Amino acid sequence: MKKFDISKVINFAIMLLCSILFAVIVEFLVFNNKMIFNGSTVKDNTYLNFTVLENEDSTVHLVSNNIQGYVDKICVTFGETMPDAYDIIINTEGFYGNSSKKVINAKPFSREKTDLVNVKSYVNSIELRFSNSIEIGAITVKNRIVFNIYRFIFFFFSSFLILLLFFYRKVIAGKLEYGFLMVILIVGILFCIIMPANTSNSWDEHIHFSKSYSLSFLDSNVKWTEAASLFARGKANFLENTYEERRKADKTIDGLNGLVDYAEQYQSPLMFAKVGYISQAFFLWIGRILKLPFHLVFILGRLGNLLIYAVCCFYAIRYAKKGKAIILVIALLPTSVFLATTYSYDPTSIGFSLLGCSVIVSELLDPGQKLSLKKAAVFTFSIILASLPKIVYCPLILLAFLLPRTKFRHRKQEKMFKLGIFIIFILILIAFILPSLFGKPLSGDPRGGDTSVVRQVRLIVANPISYARILISNILSRLSDLLFGKSIISLYGIRGSLNNNLYYLILALLLFAVFTDTKSEATNKSILLTQKIFILFIIITITALIWTSLYVRFTPVGSAAINGVQSRYFIPVLYLIALLFNTSKIRNEISNKVYYLTILCVPAAVLLVSIYQIMLKPLCF
Repeated sequence: MKKFDISKVINFAIMLLCSILFAVIVEFLVFNNKMIFNGSTVKDNTYLNFTVLENEDSTVHLVSNNIQGYVDKICVTFGETMPDAYDIIINTEGFYGNSSKKVINAKPFSREKTDLVNVKSYVNSIELRFSNSIEIGAITVKNRIVFNIYRFIFFFFSSFLILLLFFYRKVIAGKLEYGFLMVILIVGILFCIIMPANTSNSWDEHIHFSKSYSLSFLDSNVKWTEAASLFARGKANFLENTYEERRKADKTIDGLNGLVDYAEQYQSPLMFAKVGYISQAFFLWIGRILKLPFHLVFILGRLGNLLIYAVCCFYAIRYAKKGKAIILVIALLPTSVFLATTYSYDPTSIGFSLLGCSVIVSELLDPGQKLSLKKAAVFTFSIILASLPKIVYCPLILLAFLLPRTKFRHRKQEKMFKLGIFIIFILILIAFILPSLFGKPLSGDPRGGDTSVVRQVRLIVANPISYARILISNILSRLSDLLFGKSIISLYGIRGSLNNNLYYLILALLLFAVFTDTKSEATNKSILLTQKIFILFIIITITALIWTSLYVRFTPVGSAAINGVQSRYFIPVLYLIALLFNTSKIRNEISNKVYYLTILCVPAAVLLVSIYQIMLKPLCF
């Protein structure tokens, strides 16, 4: 029996305490220092006197000159009507006596007559510009010490992650999957907590939440609260821009706990897609059992998605005998991580696709070792679970046909296994086709316009050559941007994307991993050419299915352009695409410690910077 090592527990506790101390110091001495030391800070609750100037262009300017010093925030109190947006111009004085202007585009907080705006500057005068006449009660300065829990959590987890990566660097050099687990869980938790608790962050998030929430009641006797129904309709975005407004938004959401009559708006005849919602639904159920406030229940559902994604990618990296770094970079792409921390079934498809592909590729690289029942089951069930939310990925299961005769004990076992794989492939196809033949007629997605699955399919069958031309032209015109553009690497839904420098850094890292991740634990150093050709065929098939599915369901009947195709649909096959270009001719002699830590730390740093720049600073300061 292994002896319990108390020193590891002590070291872990010291790291926790150091991280807490660091976060406290940053919170008070960096972000609250001007209020604490009160040097040239304007007093809290100072009322600003203002002069009204009406311009010829019908805009209204309010100018206040009775202010001189540091202003953290200003609070604007409105009358009966509120503007959709207005500009705040801050006039400041530089180090050399030169004046400069800082323009803030303010959007008032929903459901409130007051708007709190971050200024965080030394001010000589403040000017407010409105597009038309508006009633204002008061404008006051808010200079007070505020313990920002979101900021504290960010700096606590960031420093804790840095310490973990440093002190466990030797472990990570030998077991990269543990380094990945540290990064994805810590960064993922930060995303889940700091991202506003609403369904307006990601693609179709309100639809995915609605289905997850219904599934958490097993789709029967669903108890819709006012908050849940708002989230299901995508109507819970309060436009919070400051820490105080974020807290108000959460409190408002928690108060909407009365039951309402609500019918789920987005019904799908394909029940299998709900597999992608199981983890989210389970954690929503746990949150209700624990009687947590609704915004925490919502965050818990996000964590359910993160957990299933983290587990899948952890084992994908562990099982990979080649391409561990490639899988890690794909799994830590900002777009991938963002999706894993929102309501979506994409993380299920991405995670299980990476796991299934990792297992089958590792088996191909070791032709002399027999295929175990465990590995066969992991591959098969992973691809099934990846395909149920989105059938377009079911051709991945055909990768099993690449397994050579030497992987089986005898010819009969090989035939039985591959026949079973083919039967599963056909059953998945039938399971998706039958509802459209015998169930409710499929009209297509109404968001796409004049859509109809039946009419579009009839058009394709009647004009196969014309459709082939449409398909090929659409693919060729957009494929490079979809595979290498910002949207597949660094897009955070409506929250924006990484700046160009960080985007190119991640793109360069991905390409670096593709060409240098030649370390192999298998007999063969690379995949055979014939195997690469078959993999390319699978990728092309999936690509055609992605475009065709969007043409059938999301594109107006008869259109020559295919609408709705997005980069995130290609993340599940990025690993296979990378393997086509990976070669054993390039020798990587960099030590595991340096190589793997670089591959791990770069995306970790980019993710932390992006959380600060895109989520924390604009929404929670």
